[in-house]
Amino acid sequence: MASRPEEYEWSSAPAHLTGEDPSGVLDLEFWEREGGRARWEGLLATPDELVAMRLLRRCTYAGRPYGEEEFVGEVERRFQRRWRRWSFEVEAPGQRAASAPA
Repeated sequence: MASRPEEYEWSSAPAHLTGEDPSGVLDLEFWEREGGRARWEGLLATPDELVAMRLLRRCTYAGRPYGEEEFVGEVERRFQRRWRRWSFEVEAPGQRAASAPA
């Protein structure tokens, strides 16, 4: 398993971070207009956003609600169902947890 997106074999991150696409698949003119390397470095370097995005994907795939604890609690009451909490759901310093019991 890759520890960074640019290390994953099928990732477009190396092309987005270098501006070079040997495959020719990416529209590099569009990439440059939309912020180029600086934008991608920012997207890939923000751990809180990456964690939130991964959690959103996991919740989506699992059919779980995603959101603040209060929101998830309301969904649980409304649907009369409890979702278990995943072990990796930890509050980031200065933030509330991204989701609730699942």
